[in-house]
Amino acid sequence: MASKYAKDTSLINGKKAVIVGSTFALRQNYIVRRNIWLSHKEKVKGIPRSTDANLKDKSHTGVMSPQSQKKIRCAVNWLCASAQQKWIPEAIGHKGFYFKINFITLTLPCTNSHITHNNIFKLLLEKFLDNARENWGLNLYTWKIELQKNGSPHVHIASDTYIHYRKLRTYWNKLLAKEGVLQHYQNKHTGCKFEQYLKWYPPNDFCDVAKSYERWTIGNKTNWSDPNTTDIHSVLNVKDLPAYISKYMAKDLIAPTEENHLVPCEVPRSTARMWGCSLALSRMFKASEDIYDGEFQPEDSCFYKGGFIIKQIMGKPNKMGLSYPVADVIFMNDHLWRTKAKGRFYKFYVNAITRLRNAHKSDNVVSMLAPQAVNPLLN
Repeated sequence: MASKYAKDTSLINGKKAVIVGSTFALRQNYIVRRNIWLSHKEKVKGIPRSTDANLKDKSHTGVMSPQSQKKIRCAVNWLCASAQQKWIPEAIGHKGFYFKINFITLTLPCTNSHITHNNIFKLLLEKFLDNARENWGLNLYTWKIELQKNGSPHVHIASDTYIHYRKLRTYWNKLLAKEGVLQHYQNKHTGCKFEQYLKWYPPNDFCDVAKSYERWTIGNKTNWSDPNTTDIHSVLNVKDLPAYISKYMAKDLIAPTEENHLVPCEVPRSTARMWGCSLALSRMFKASEDIYDGEFQPEDSCFYKGGFIIKQIMGKPNKMGLSYPVADVIFMNDHLWRTKAKGRFYKFYVNAITRLRNAHKSDNVVSMLAPQAVNPLLN
């Protein structure tokens, strides 16, 4: 469509650029509408030197860029929107529970090991994700590496796949044992008295003396070979689940120093990955729709007919001090997508949810390009 307008000189009013349509950046919780401009001016090829140097430099200091934070929030929002409630029966009896989102934390049992934020993905996390996809059916997920107060890295993972806590800890500890991390933990705790254990791990609001004694007893029985290195967060009563998970995922590589006070850790520049997500979710980062003037349908203006909160984004003031709107942000949620969105936008959302739910377990072969049937009765 762009080439047709470029050849049609009647659309050009002298030397002034004209608006020939709108482009919609589609996200689960908002839509950004911008004008498509047609101009006679030739675009300057190339990019500024400072920008080019920044793109070539793949290192970072652990600080999340605004673009990365947006991508993480986008992945989390699509993950929560596409996740279905599943009934998980218990192994014994007829009881069970409903499950939708799994939010877990993987930690290290000790700090004096060779595992750092630079190598934890290659040495541990990559193998963990491969096993989860192959044996536990891991489908949609996003992960984030952070540093604790003691400088030891840990990993947050959000997924739509149920993983039993026992299998989770067993396999993670197996990976730690292969890397020799558990050996440091065993050497430190073998033969320790309970008084010494309390000095290492003072009681707090989450673990009192009785709970500490229970952990010390279990550690002695297992020869300190099965530390509690995994944690499954309860999200059953969380009202705004995407915001709750995004709060953990979008933080910098930081460690808490004081209550309600966070400062960046002093880490050298690194090229190690800080976060990632499944390929199916990453394909939603650039979902967009271009609609030119001759293609507009009545339902394409549904967002401006009530029921939506719309905010205008103003551009920089010109020489006269005047500022004009450059984009509209339309705030969305699942209910608005299903009840208020019309035409191609409604089809986009339903197809997106369908593709995410049907995404292949392996990221290497997942494809979002195949057409999917529209199912308006998604639960």
